[in-house]
Amino acid sequence: MYILKTIFLYLITSSLPLMLVYLSSSGVFRIALLLAVSISLILIFIYSDKFILLFLGAREVIDADNQVLFQALKSETYREYQKFPKVYLYSGHRVKAFVLNSRDTWSVVLDRSLIKSLNQEQIEALVNYLIRYKKEANCKIQTLGMGVSSVIIRINYWIWEKFGFNPTGKTYKSCVFITFIMIKPLIDIVLKLTKSNKKIVCKSALKSVYLQVDQSVIDRSFIEFMLYHLETKINLSDITIEFLEEFPLLENCKFEEFV
Repeated sequence: MYILKTIFLYLITSSLPLMLVYLSSSGVFRIALLLAVSISLILIFIYSDKFILLFLGAREVIDADNQVLFQALKSETYREYQKFPKVYLYSGHRVKAFVLNSRDTWSVVLDRSLIKSLNQEQIEALVNYLIRYKKEANCKIQTLGMGVSSVIIRINYWIWEKFGFNPTGKTYKSCVFITFIMIKPLIDIVLKLTKSNKKIVCKSALKSVYLQVDQSVIDRSFIEFMLYHLETKINLSDITIEFLEEFPLLENCKFEEFV
């Protein structure tokens, strides 16, 4: 199913740029551009996790930075026969964590304020949940969806900046908003195919963290995201982070007695 969805996503995301290149160029130049666009899109798909980390402004941490977290990860990955993940921290806007799975590697990304607020028992419960999520949920396709959709959004910003518009000006905001109206059907398809709503059982120690999660965020429509760009003061990096935080993970916690 992952392979079929990936192929379908590639076909629908590549059709528009390839068509524009084909119609706007000719001869050897057309072939070169078509090849360049195709390769670029393939690289975006392969390294979608790297783009997510870039847009989040995430920084990799080591054992010495948080020994409790790393010890829990070592114990749990050994018990579950999983590879040890890379660990990243970022500064977000809500209680959030990500599991990124691309190629043969996987990563854990945590909000700095979240990890600082947890005690040892909660950290161990969180690690247990993240590994369960990696094993049971289709986080590979969600990673792909997060990466592809956020790259499309950032390309839209980049194009209008290259036209010389001021990112804080009304003209820039209007152009970005109009472009989003045009690509909304594509983004909607990507989100529909990749957002994972599968409930994953977790330990009761994580319940206090779960209660802090803003459940309304994952149901937010792309139209609401588009409307943010018409506000007086906007920060494009912050808006991208908020968009990525709409993909669920902790929102999918499921609590059962005696877990």
